Amino acid sequence: MNTNIFNRSGALTDLFNKLNDMSIHEFKSLEEIFEYKRNYKIKIDEIKQNKKDEINEDIKLLNVENENLLSEYNKCKDHNILIISEKIEKYNNIINNVKNNLFYIIKKHYSKRKLIKIELKYNDIIEKPLVNYLNKINENRNKIDYLSNYQDEEIEKRAKLAIKKIENTVSKLNSLSPLIFGSVGETKAIKLFQEFPNKYYIINDFRETFRPPLYNRNENDYIYSVQLDHIVIGPTGVYLIETKYWNKKSIESKDLFSPVKQIRRGSFALFVLLNDYIRGTSLFSSNWGTKKLSIFSIILMMNTSINEQLQYIKILTEYDLIDYITKRPNILNDEQIKYLVKILK
Repeated sequence: MNTNIFNRSGALTDLFNKLNDMSIHEFKSLEEIFEYKRNYKIKIDEIKQNKKDEINEDIKLLNVENENLLSEYNKCKDHNILIISEKIEKYNNIINNVKNNLFYIIKKHYSKRKLIKIELKYNDIIEKPLVNYLNKINENRNKIDYLSNYQDEEIEKRAKLAIKKIENTVSKLNSLSPLIFGSVGETKAIKLFQEFPNKYYIINDFRETFRPPLYNRNENDYIYSVQLDHIVIGPTGVYLIETKYWNKKSIESKDLFSPVKQIRRGSFALFVLLNDYIRGTSLFSSNWGTKKLSIFSIILMMNTSINEQLQYIKILTEYDLIDYITKRPNILNDEQIKYLVKILK
């Protein structure tokens, strides 16, 4: 297994940077992202079921609370009745007392008035101290009725924020689909690169900025920066690989203009960069002077194949790549390879 592999997938790095910018921190791998997208509807159903269970538990607790309140209400009512009954008995005893002196006559008079007042407002006297119990019991009954009769609406209300968060996350993941599938393709490609012989070195996610920009006369293009998927350096030369993870439907809805233009820009920039570094270096010099390094450009299709043939750019599948590179004629020795790797990694 080749271990001369540097850096991870650039698309994967960019993907998790984008997720971080979107304040999405729950994913640690592509597998977790795909599992989330596969199962998010199940997760929403679980949230709704949890809210339904929560509502049923609330109804149960409200019923228990009402039972306790009703029990307390009855105890307090019985206590109030007992106190009022004692007062009525007390006033009746005074009224029925046979003593007729002035003191008792006055006392009887006031006792009759108090007794009449009690008889007129008996229920109010009993119930008024208990009104808070009744209000709370009625409030709980209203809650129970609402939760029972409008359960679906309450589920939606309680689950709204959690569901919205999930749907927003899925929406953001969908907007990042090109990066996600690019990450899949590049990750698979990096795993494939482990099959190269140990004399081959792979540099993933190579990035370079040019100040001043490079001018590509053939394309009439100023190149300020490049981000290259993979550079393979080995005995058979230097290869720039642009990985695509497209299915047949994607290919039918796209053309190769974008990756071709991208790889041409990258190839030109890499050609200029490397040849500037090796200019005058004895490792690449001969009696004829310093030789020019060529860059071999490859579009690697990781998920399908196409029949397009392009000038100066080879389109390969994952099944053809290793043999195509390793079975070409050797043009670099070990020292030259290590020098180029040291420059780029």
